Amino acid sequence: MAQGGGDYTDPVTAMNDLSTWCGTPSATNPCLLKIMPGVYDIGTTSLQMKQYVDLEGSGEKVTKIDGSVFDNGVIIGASNSEIRSLTVRSTGPENSLQYIIQVPQKFPM
Repeated sequence: MAQGGGDYTDPVTAMNDLSTWCGTPSATNPCLLKIMPGVYDIGTTSLQMKQYVDLEGSGEKVTKIDGSVFDNGVIIGASNSEIRSLTVRSTGPENSLQYIIQVPQKFPM
């Protein structure tokens, strides 16, 4: 995925089209969504991770995902997935309830 010349220009669209480029992710068919350098503004739509799909940037200083998502994370995590080599930033107004990455809870706290 890249801002130009890649199969997708938006990480949300790439993740939502997972079955096209990966099939059905599982322990025996893990997938990798590789994001090339750039700043990707996903606006108010969260990037929902999927099980057995890793999200990998091209380095935390050159791959950035921005979002102004309220009450959810810019990225919502999933079991058996990993996020690495990128920066996630909240661009919403100050003093508003925003999460950078929301992790599903397995156990009550």
